[in-house]
Amino acid sequence: MGDDPPPTAEHTVAAYLSRISRILRDGSAREVLLTASPGYLLDIGRDRVDAFRFEQLVAEAAAAAGRGDDNKAARC
Repeated sequence: MGDDPPPTAEHTVAAYLSRISRILRDGSAREVLLTASPGYLLDIGRDRVDAFRFEQLVAEAAAAAGRGDDNKAARC
């Protein structure tokens, strides 16, 4: 065993990447998991990244609260 991967390693990784890519596409025809040397690139919009979405909602809530629109601020 040692440092040498099993003979099926490349196929196993390719199969998992295919599954992950299918899940990430979420019904879209656009590929989001791309092959890019020396590995892979996840090409998704900022709106699909929780941390960026959270920052956007916080900014919207702060702006609404600043305008006195407490109902909208609470919905964000």
